[in-house]
Amino acid sequence: MIQALANLLEPIFVIWFGVPKETVGPLIAAFLRKDLAIAQLTTIPMTTYQMVASVVLVTIYFPCVATFVVMLREGWKELCAAIAVLFVVVFIYGGIIHAVGILLGVA
Repeated sequence: MIQALANLLEPIFVIWFGVPKETVGPLIAAFLRKDLAIAQLTTIPMTTYQMVASVVLVTIYFPCVATFVVMLREGWKELCAAIAVLFVVVFIYGGIIHAVGILLGVA
């Protein structure tokens, strides 16, 4: 399942964020525990730039399951709005980080 997601999301992760497609698994794990996701990232062969970009993505990526439950209690509309904002923020920041990496010649 995770491999299928990695293949599906490969263009976004590789082209837009500049990180290996193998980071899909840790990003999914970040939904459960962010510290576990960071530990999983260390097992993936990456450049320093890719590691920094991946850690930033994990940090701003969707909150953990406990936060998700609290947000769900606030209501579906608020949850959907929060998810929409989070996706926009992740794409903007991820793209900016990759663009800066390209401009600095490290991406």
